[in-house]
Amino acid sequence: MQKLRSDGYERVGSTCVRRISVQDLYLSLICIFPIVTTLFNISLLNQILFAALVFLHVCSYIERPMKRTTFILLLFFLCHYIYVFAITDPPYENLNLLFYFPYFLMYSYFVCDHYERIVDWISKRYAYISFVLLLWTVLVGISVFLPSCYVTKKDGIFFVSYCDSIFRLGPCAIFVQILGILCQVFYRKKYAVLYQVIPLYCFLAGASRTYLLIGLCIFFISWYIFCGKKKLFWITIVPLGVILGSFFIMSAIMDRIEYLLDENHYGDFWFRFTSGRSEFWVELLDAWINTPIYKKLFGNGFDFSNDTIGIWAHNDFLEILVSFGILGLILYCHAIGRLFHSILHDVKLPRLFMCCSFMIWFFNATFNMHFTYFCAMLSFPFLLLALRRAFSEAETILRELK
Repeated sequence: MQKLRSDGYERVGSTCVRRISVQDLYLSLICIFPIVTTLFNISLLNQILFAALVFLHVCSYIERPMKRTTFILLLFFLCHYIYVFAITDPPYENLNLLFYFPYFLMYSYFVCDHYERIVDWISKRYAYISFVLLLWTVLVGISVFLPSCYVTKKDGIFFVSYCDSIFRLGPCAIFVQILGILCQVFYRKKYAVLYQVIPLYCFLAGASRTYLLIGLCIFFISWYIFCGKKKLFWITIVPLGVILGSFFIMSAIMDRIEYLLDENHYGDFWFRFTSGRSEFWVELLDAWINTPIYKKLFGNGFDFSNDTIGIWAHNDFLEILVSFGILGLILYCHAIGRLFHSILHDVKLPRLFMCCSFMIWFFNATFNMHFTYFCAMLSFPFLLLALRRAFSEAETILRELK
């Protein structure tokens, strides 16, 4: 007869065998997304893996039932989602809202309810996470030297690796950066700071200003952990900034900066700064203001932005506001706020790192969309868990010294 144990093992005869739970499979599948997305973009394989992820997520509640608050919130969202679905005429063009927004809420609440279990899973998966990191780094590192992994546009030549654009590669690189920080914090591997190098090259050579800002925030967190002492961090940050600045000047992103500053190009400064987003943000917001009050509250349907401006908003707040209404935006903000509070509520995180973690989410949510770029969304809770572990241990050491 098999005897289950609370540590994840079960006794079979005279030996103990690790029992692989649904949550183990779920978290393992999440961690391979940067590799799959980099190699296959948005392919049938990605869609199958996403379906598997949703299936495992639902099945995980059989092992560990969701908390009452989570159940009520998701039930409320389900009713709201059915309403939005009902008022949207097919064919449904904005699949981001149809699939990714519901999953974002489910995933965020899952992490809030089970972050201690996730921490336990991470602490026992050094070999697996190291394998994912090494494989992605080698594959993308090779692509740096392949001409076919660069695209030529009117304003320069840009690196996209095996992806079709930097907007696919960038979130994968962010995920790898954060997995590297997990190695630094959970497994005390100082060399893992080197996993920041290839992602930074992706941002510079791919010329994404938003992902570069996010990547630099993550890199400075990684560098602080590598230095170990605040004094050493501030001593080294100036020469490190000079080195990064030199690469910045020589990189493809300078072409984008020159375009931004050139007044001879079409549009005003904010139009160029937001790559044209500011113009259709105003148009979309004007259209929402002119909708009836009940649609302001409950939403206008999945395809409102597509029908109004011909494209999705590239902004979480505006996209959710016009599609799911004020109630949908409140749910989104609550999910993000609950994520921060659940993981960091009992940790004295320095203001610099609280600002960095907040800006990593906020930059992406404002200029790209956080919940639609899957790898960036999946990896963000891992960053908060790494910060929790890093500064919880620091507090413990200080208490012991006292």
